[in-house]
Amino acid sequence: MKNTLLLLFTILIGFSAQAQSNQKETLSQVEKALNDYILGTSYSNQKQVENAFDENANLYLTKGTDSLWIVQNRTYASWYK
Repeated sequence: MKNTLLLLFTILIGFSAQAQSNQKETLSQVEKALNDYILGTSYSNQKQVENAFDENANLYLTKGTDSLWIVQNRTYASWYK
């Protein structure tokens, strides 16, 4: 019984450590994407704007009173030269 509990406890600690590691990695990726977007659009750095999004990403923008306007990542980034 003790061995079973010890094994279960060890497994749970391992899962917890893995989850924390994944959470830190995800947070780091989000921070990088936000920094790329903010700095890329602020300083008209086209490559940085492209890096902020997945290469297949579509952006859904509004334009005046029109309905949603779908723009591909590369098209959007090309506006920042």
